[in-house]
Amino acid sequence: PYHRWMHLRQTDLHIYVSHAQANICEAGRALKLPASVVIANGVDLQHFTPASKSEAVQRELNLQPDQFVFGSVAGTGAYKRLDLMVQALARLTEHRSRAVMVVLGGESGGRQLGRLAEQLGVASQFRFVSHQDDVRPYASVFDVGFLLSDAIESSPFAAREMMAMGCPMICSGYSGLLEVVDEGMTGFITRVGDVPSVAQAAELFMKMPPERLQQFRAAARDKAVRCFGQELLSQKTC
Repeated sequence: PYHRWMHLRQTDLHIYVSHAQANICEAGRALKLPASVVIANGVDLQHFTPASKSEAVQRELNLQPDQFVFGSVAGTGAYKRLDLMVQALARLTEHRSRAVMVVLGGESGGRQLGRLAEQLGVASQFRFVSHQDDVRPYASVFDVGFLLSDAIESSPFAAREMMAMGCPMICSGYSGLLEVVDEGMTGFITRVGDVPSVAQAAELFMKMPPERLQQFRAAARDKAVRCFGQELLSQKTC
């Protein structure tokens, strides 16, 4: 009774952070909420902006000029499914030696991923960095970002931050991630929990001519400016 009274009589507007989340919350409701709107999470577009590759980070991670970097600043929670990218690296064929995976997050998750990389023979291509107060120098060296979650992600900040820095994305087709990436323009959507589709997306990026990859990078930043800014969030909320 309390929730019926609160949601139906005392709440002026129900705000969801993604259409996917709204659909999940509304599904099966006997009583539809009287007023609702989708307002996605916003990021600071002046803070997260395209930048030259950090030379300090390249030295720290021993990255070579000809290597192609897939990176994530989204943490190492199990539902982030970073293991899928490790497995995808092991599946790459002609481009495998150039591919590098960089992950920022918790120590425990990093160690688990390191063990998996060793088991699959790609330990030399895996780089782990513990949590950082400022992820931007690390994201600057990414050629492509990735977020392959299979749970929880309603409106992912990390994906928006990476795109604001001009990183095209490889994302799973789960919940709010579907609303971040425009397939074939700002990145690629993979099947949830599916290693072959992740490997295929990675191969597509690595085979791209530099000018085509730059188009993806520009489109990622443009999508962030049009859709992810904090100002837009504030305007819609007010």
